[in-house]
Amino acid sequence: MLSRLLLSCVCLFSAGLCCLVSLTALSQGPLCLYSDSSGPTWGVPLKPVPDSGVVYLYNRSVWSSVCEQPPGVVQWNVVLFSVMGGASGLQTLLCGANVLNVLLGLVLGQGCCHGNKVRPPGLVPLLCPSLPTANHSSLMFGEPSPNFM
Repeated sequence: MLSRLLLSCVCLFSAGLCCLVSLTALSQGPLCLYSDSSGPTWGVPLKPVPDSGVVYLYNRSVWSSVCEQPPGVVQWNVVLFSVMGGASGLQTLLCGANVLNVLLGLVLGQGCCHGNKVRPPGLVPLLCPSLPTANHSSLMFGEPSPNFM
């Protein structure tokens, strides 16, 4: 159970990191060849300026006019990182739910009333009063338990 928790936490961290990288790449814009005052330059022309409030994502007319090479790179960047950000965001939610499920399984146990025929010894009888208590000596040697049936 602890290995499930560890793996779920690793998955949660990885999915969150992928979501963060995708959304950061989406906000920064693509690397492309664009015309600068000094001539053609490779860089990130759509990088957001702090406190300007202008984002290239909402201005589709800029997409085709800014980058000269490679063609269509802005649209490619927007579609790719939007899909990756959305998928990894969903994966983050699912991994978070899995971590919560594993933690609840560790704290509350595997469950006593769902498919078990014998209540584990030491469990509070109020949780599963209708199930007989396990007799470890008879279960260990393969003999049927007298209070089972």
